[in-house]
Amino acid sequence: MASARDGSFDSRLSGHWALLACDLDGTLLTSGGRPADGVPAALRALVGSGLELVVCTGRALQDARRLAGPLTVLPGAYVCYHGAVVVDEIKGQQLLSVTIPTALAREVIRDAILNGLGVTAYVGDERREIAGPLDSCDAATRLILSGDDTTRESVGPAIVARWRDRLRIEPGGRGVLDVLPCGVDKGTALGVLARSRSVDAERIVAFGDAESDIPLLLAAGRRVAVGDPPSGLREVADEVVPQRELADFLLTLLE
Repeated sequence: MASARDGSFDSRLSGHWALLACDLDGTLLTSGGRPADGVPAALRALVGSGLELVVCTGRALQDARRLAGPLTVLPGAYVCYHGAVVVDEIKGQQLLSVTIPTALAREVIRDAILNGLGVTAYVGDERREIAGPLDSCDAATRLILSGDDTTRESVGPAIVARWRDRLRIEPGGRGVLDVLPCGVDKGTALGVLARSRSVDAERIVAFGDAESDIPLLLAAGRRVAVGDPPSGLREVADEVVPQRELADFLLTLLE
């Protein structure tokens, strides 16, 4: 397919889309957390034509709902925590919830705190600051490990090495380590939603801007990278769209 960078958007498959699966930060939203220019109006046109918006993000559900508000359309579903949670807003159901088992979560918490890192746990969608290595924590959807630059640089690699076979650990925003259940990703979670809607992958168009969006794009029939994506995402994308041109590109899906 032609690249959006040269202005020749390919719309040969338009008209048959059912799900519009979009990352939030860096895709629909700018670095300042506001919708990219023209995107709310474009999304309203798409949703009005019958497409369902699915917000796919690493954020917690409550944060995703808040940040999606200025888009001025109601997402039909949310994929949150990089795929650990899928919520069907239309039916009011949670379709997927994958957690870090209680015993494992407590082991990681103790390891992090004894090495000088702070821990924030998400249990369900409740954010909980962990006070110490003996602080109780049920099965967690996500753990965030944080500390000053020196502490993160000195102990972070060792913690990643110890737990990477049992958990998904990756750098998060603001230099933290994001700890998630092993095996979760946005693509697998999107597949759960698509099956619940009886929608084939060929009727999904997906948008993302980061390495974590590779599984999301691979789960879709049309794959769009936004902004200045990393090389891995470029390799799987059908086209690359500058964020300033995203609204115009979205509207080509109506043609």
